[in-house]
Amino acid sequence: FVPGRAPDWPGVDTRDDVACGGRSEMAGFAVALAHQAALHNCHAALMFVHGYNQTFRSALLRAGQLATDTRWPCASALMSWSSEGKFDRYAADIERSGYSVPILIELLRATSATGIAMNIVAHSMGARITLSALSALGGTCRTLGKPIVDELILAAPDVSSELYNDDFGHFLERSAPCVHRVTIYASAGDMVLIASESAHGGIPRAGREPLSDLTYASRAEGHIVDVVDATLAPGDRIGHGYFVQSYEMMADMMWVLAGEPIESRATKTAQHAPTVFCYAKKEPRCEGATGTFALHVSPERRPDWLLRAMRSHHIDSPDVSVDTAPGGRPNACNLCHLDRSLGWTQEHLAAWSVTWQPYLPD
Repeated sequence: FVPGRAPDWPGVDTRDDVACGGRSEMAGFAVALAHQAALHNCHAALMFVHGYNQTFRSALLRAGQLATDTRWPCASALMSWSSEGKFDRYAADIERSGYSVPILIELLRATSATGIAMNIVAHSMGARITLSALSALGGTCRTLGKPIVDELILAAPDVSSELYNDDFGHFLERSAPCVHRVTIYASAGDMVLIASESAHGGIPRAGREPLSDLTYASRAEGHIVDVVDATLAPGDRIGHGYFVQSYEMMADMMWVLAGEPIESRATKTAQHAPTVFCYAKKEPRCEGATGTFALHVSPERRPDWLLRAMRSHHIDSPDVSVDTAPGGRPNACNLCHLDRSLGWTQEHLAAWSVTWQPYLPD
């Protein structure tokens, strides 16, 4: 890498390797990335960190697709790690993903030194890699006094989010000095994360139901955490690749990368139609502080849940608020008492010490 000049990449057919293990090589890459941004008359970059079951070629395709479909105007990059690219090698990919964390730390240090505004989209297992690196840099960011990542998008993050085993919450808190805003996309129909829960002893994954109510409070000043329920997003049959297989997702991510607040994305403006909508979970009104945001998807494009029917030994407590949420599933009470309303069910649940009554629309 030569500062001020685009890197001379080796030919794909020659399969030569480029070593980027040292700080000087990583600094050269960061300078080359900043140079590419300058060629686009901007000073920012978008980096994609892929998840499990991806090869370098498939991840590179996704990175290019993200930059194109979100209409990203500046430089783009891919952080690829040594996934085996096989569906049945999930456990092996968990171990391999950890090896790339020190490399990403060095890369973020190098890009920070160039002053370019980094934006990251991390998918699935890539979210753990990214959050681990940013958490390790928390002290550095405090010293700098400013974040090194502008927008951090976590799509289907494969990170534990249990009440007493909340890695996701700890990661968000420790990485807060390094990130201006975090946007989380979670889907209750993500079968890969359902399988991941089983592989992790039943511990919920953040990409399905973060803290079960899709809200994370940030304790750091100026740090924003937005959560979008993407259950309605169309995608593949296993519900894990919706972040690149849904133009509704791409549209919302485009405005996230443009810095649009989530409340603004839920309203029609002169620039765009709503990309998300807000539904109340525990309050009759829907506001930024009390509402839950979901991806805006027209009814005819929503996934057919009959095709995704899946039996498991997981049993939820009856909760009528789930029925009113987008992509909600019937509770056990109303599956039996088909002639009864949700209000009837809630009255009986309240008598059984359910402490709050959700808002039930007419």
